[in-house]
Amino acid sequence: MLTAKLLVALALPLVASSQIAPPFDMQQLRNAKLGNMSISNRMAENTVMDLWFTDAILDHNDPQSRHWRQRYHYNDAYYGGPGSPVFLYIHGEWEATDYTVTDTGSLMVDLAQKHNAMIVALEHRYYGDSVPNNDQSEVSMRKYLSSQQALADIATFHAFFTKEHGLQGAPWISWGYSYAGMLSAWFKLKYPSLVAGAVASSAPVQAAFDHKAFMEGVTRGLKYNNGQECLDVFKEAFDDLHDLVVAGGEPLRKQFGACGPMTSLKDKQAFEWEMMSYFHGMGMTGTDHGYNLYTVCEYMKDSANGARPVDRLGKWKRAIYAGCAPPDNNGWSWAANPEFGQWTWQTCNEFGFLITASTGDNTPFNGLKYASPENVHKFSPCTTRFHVGADELKANVEATNAEYGGWDIDVENVIFTNGANDPWAGLSVLKQPKNPKSRFVVIEGAAHCEDAYVSHVLGPMKAAQRVIGEAVADFLKDATVEATPQPTTVTPMPTKTTMEP
Repeated sequence: MLTAKLLVALALPLVASSQIAPPFDMQQLRNAKLGNMSISNRMAENTVMDLWFTDAILDHNDPQSRHWRQRYHYNDAYYGGPGSPVFLYIHGEWEATDYTVTDTGSLMVDLAQKHNAMIVALEHRYYGDSVPNNDQSEVSMRKYLSSQQALADIATFHAFFTKEHGLQGAPWISWGYSYAGMLSAWFKLKYPSLVAGAVASSAPVQAAFDHKAFMEGVTRGLKYNNGQECLDVFKEAFDDLHDLVVAGGEPLRKQFGACGPMTSLKDKQAFEWEMMSYFHGMGMTGTDHGYNLYTVCEYMKDSANGARPVDRLGKWKRAIYAGCAPPDNNGWSWAANPEFGQWTWQTCNEFGFLITASTGDNTPFNGLKYASPENVHKFSPCTTRFHVGADELKANVEATNAEYGGWDIDVENVIFTNGANDPWAGLSVLKQPKNPKSRFVVIEGAAHCEDAYVSHVLGPMKAAQRVIGEAVADFLKDATVEATPQPTTVTPMPTKTTMEP
C-alpha cells in the first residue's frame, strides 16, 4: 500500500514549484535524470567555461543584420587531433549548462571518448543567456525567434568553430533531444554538407494542431506499468470528475481544491486541462523517479485511499499540489511566466502541439470533455497572449510540415530514436524513414529521451544504444566532408513570413 505520507514525499518536486511546468520541458527532465546520478559521473563543474560567439547574426534573412552574443561550451579532453570527429550538441528550449559536454553518464560523451571526438554545445537563441541584444520582448521574439533562424545560427557557428579550432575536414555529428532532436534532424536536412550524420532522440518532427496522441501515449504508459486495471480505475475517476466539474459546486472545491465555483466554460476547461497536465511530466519521465505512473496507479488501485476512484484522485491531487487548482482559474498560468514565453511563441508560430484530451475508446482521459481541441485552443496563450487564431495556427502547422517534411522527412544519415511509452513518440518517426540511408529505433518500455543516458542494464535500452552507437560509427565511416573552410555566414532560404505584432 502506498501511504499518504510516502505519496507526499514523492510529490515534493511538484509542490516545490508554484505552477505546473509546460508539457515540453526538456531541462526539467534532464535535471531529474542528473539528480539520480552520482556526481562522480561528471567532471568538476568548473572545468568548462562559458564562451561566447560574438558574431551571431540577428536576422539571417538580412545581410545587414546586427550581431549578438551566443553562448557555447566545448570539451576537447577526448579529441584525437586533426581528422577526429566533432560532436555538436544542440540545445533546445532550456538554459545551456556546462556539464552537457562533460557528463560521462551521457551516451554522447561516452561515444565521444570512443571516437576521440571534440564536443561542443550551442545554446538556442532567446533561451538562457543567449538573448539577442538582451531583448526578450514579444516584439523581438515575433521577428527573430524561429526554428529557421536557430538552424542558421548553428550553421554560422559551425563555420566559426571550424576556423577557430582548425577543424577543416573533420566529420561532425549533431545530437539533439526533444525539440533539439527536431533541430538535429532538420540541420542535416537543410545543411547536409555540414554534418556527417545526426542523432534525433524523441523528436516530434510532425507539427500538429491537436496533439491528442500525447494523452494516448500516457495511456500506454499507464497500461504498460500497471495493466488494464489501472486504466479502468482512472476511467471511472475521470468520468466522475467530469460530472463534478459540470456541476461546479462545493464537492469539487472540497475534493479537488478547485479555486472557485467553476461556472464559466473557461473555468471548467482550465480545471480539466490542469488535472490532465499532472500526467504530462509523469508520461515523459517513465518510472525511474519516485513520482511516476507506476506509483500513482498503485495509489489509485488501493481502496484504503478512498472508497471510490474519484475520492482517491482528489486525495492524490491535494497531496501533490497544496494550492487550489488551477491557479487563478487559469490552466495556462505558466505561459505568462517570461521563462516560458519563448517556447509558447514557437508552438503558436510553428508547431501547434496543443495537448488535448484523447478520444480513443481505451483511454481514461476521454471523459474530460472540456479539454477538447476547440476549448484548449480558445483559452490557450496562442489565442489569449499572441492572438493567433485557430485557422492561423493550423496554417502555421501546415507550413512547418511543408518546410521540413513532417513524418515524411527525406534526409539521409539520421537515426530517429523513441521510447515506445513516450507521449511525444506519435509525432516522431516510428518506422523506416523515407530516405533509406536513415534509421530508426523504438525502445520498449522507454519514455522521453531516456536513451540520452548510458544504460548498464541488459535489455531493450542497452540494445537500442548499441544500435545508436553503430549508426554514429557508420555515419563517421561514410563521411565525405570537404577539407576546406566553411563560409563565415549562412543565409537560409526564407519560406514563410514570421507574423508581425
